[in-house]
Amino acid sequence: MGARKLGLLFLFSSVLVPLSKAQVQRIEMHVEGMTCNYCAFGVKKHLGRQSGVQNVEVALLDGKVDITAKGDGHIAPAQLLKATYDSGVTVAQMDMTARGRVVKDRAGNFAFQVEPDQSFAIAPNDLLKRIEPLAIVTIYGELYRKPAGEEIPDLSAPLKLVILNVQKKE
Repeated sequence: MGARKLGLLFLFSSVLVPLSKAQVQRIEMHVEGMTCNYCAFGVKKHLGRQSGVQNVEVALLDGKVDITAKGDGHIAPAQLLKATYDSGVTVAQMDMTARGRVVKDRAGNFAFQVEPDQSFAIAPNDLLKRIEPLAIVTIYGELYRKPAGEEIPDLSAPLKLVILNVQKKE
């Protein structure tokens, strides 16, 4: 086999290698409109029933909701965003801690892939420049921020990840 074919085979196989332990690990939300213990209880119950959720902690006074994913890490942040609105409160911001791989599509856009069928478009910033494509990293980033002046945003719009911190490079 020629060196060129061997190089292409290596490149192709490195892209298809499964993401070992890649996953969404934690979702943090800052919510508005959670004014009583009953509201907090409702948010906790509603989010706790969502697929992939292991634990939900709600801090009423801080307006903070912490969601821990089950061990397999298969959790859908967009679904959690919608479920939070369905529970009667407004999400001001949603952050995520996840382990995955930065990939680049044919158009040159970057995405953070946490599973073969789950990725998030990345908003370009200086932190992105320090991550090599295909590198496995653990990041902390903002997935959603409520648009100013909107009561209920378009929840069908795809979430876009703003990397705030690269916690670990492998």
